[in-house]
Amino acid sequence: MKPAVSTTVSSSQFVSRLFSDPEFVKEAAEGISLFIQDKIREKGFSRKIIDPTYISPKDLVPTEHTDQPAIMVERDVDARAMTVPLRGRGEFRYHETDRYTVYFQKIVSEKIRKSKMEMMTVKTDYKKLFRDRISEAMYEVEDLTVMGGVHKVLNDEEAAYKAANGGDLASQGNKTFSSQTVYFNNGETLDKSNLVFLFQMPTRNRIANKNVLLTETLIQELMHMTMQEVGDSVVSKFWEDGVDNISDFWNKKIVTTIKSHIIKNNEIYTFAPQDMYGHFFILQDHTSYMEVDRDMMTMDSEAYIAHAIGNTKGVYRGVFTDLEE
Repeated sequence: MKPAVSTTVSSSQFVSRLFSDPEFVKEAAEGISLFIQDKIREKGFSRKIIDPTYISPKDLVPTEHTDQPAIMVERDVDARAMTVPLRGRGEFRYHETDRYTVYFQKIVSEKIRKSKMEMMTVKTDYKKLFRDRISEAMYEVEDLTVMGGVHKVLNDEEAAYKAANGGDLASQGNKTFSSQTVYFNNGETLDKSNLVFLFQMPTRNRIANKNVLLTETLIQELMHMTMQEVGDSVVSKFWEDGVDNISDFWNKKIVTTIKSHIIKNNEIYTFAPQDMYGHFFILQDHTSYMEVDRDMMTMDSEAYIAHAIGNTKGVYRGVFTDLEE
């Protein structure tokens, strides 16, 4: 994409043009929109787990009870589906009909207001401030939304498993487990045998597992694994490139994050391939708006997204007790 001038001008030029050139205001907003979208792809983990599907207005379907935009999704006859609210807060809906409705929800960033006098006298790179504050807040909403669905599915599955088995989880050696979550006992860590058990859980439900999500803190446990367990080329890659640069392992795509307030440092998740797990729909990608009224500048950003889990058997969790913060 052609970079906007707003990303290349100096901070003083940015402020000066912002309050004197109406065309530059639009250009600056477009430049910040592109930055936010790129930053979300780079730092947010949800779009690495589920590739976005972009929806046009002609794909929307009318609904009887709301003007909220919606699309119709086909459900696999052998799978249970779920629609997920933003941030995982609100009403989760399970679906067992052949088709179900997915509603788009609007993400709105904080509204930033700055006066011309402040922007001229305070030595701050306002281009960077606007881009970073808005992008961080927006991709956090996406990540919280995806993980809200994950936690709801797994917690409900575990509760159902206990209800069907006298209130207990299954137990075997160093672990207790349901069909989709395994808890490893104290002293256990991310080693070969525990990874194998976690990776085998989806196959017991006739589901492939493709993507693995964990924190950079937890993935460093892989450095304890020996050359005989993972091969000398993998061990060399750990030490030469760092575990945070590992993009695949055992034919699995590895996604890491430093956001331990969303993914705990003692948790690891595996996901089925996208066509067997879920949907991340985008009706309008993150778009910034900037207005200048006399000596005041106002800026915010918005997007319309929707998330649905097409198969609730498509996600699994491993929990290590001795790494919890």
